[in-house]
Amino acid sequence: MTHPAIDRLREEMLHAPGEMDASVVPPRFDEARDHIRAAIERVERAGIPTETLHAVLMSETLPRLIHQHGPLWVAATLAQFSSALVRDAECERP
Repeated sequence: MTHPAIDRLREEMLHAPGEMDASVVPPRFDEARDHIRAAIERVERAGIPTETLHAVLMSETLPRLIHQHGPLWVAATLAQFSSALVRDAECERP
């Protein structure tokens, strides 16, 4: 299942402030993404509620991000994500 707005935000998240070259993604990114997407599909087929899936993804991701990049990088990345969400929400208003 594809969601253009989510896909666009996901791509923006790859370009965290001052940390990544916009033309380079992490090693084996496509392979890892395929594994994660397959796992998400299995969770959805198992009937686990979406809000539970989201909570688990966040609780698994945030500590790893903080450990890898530090809390300031994570805060800046989340701020960038938040700005993109607000911008897209404003563009979608009728």
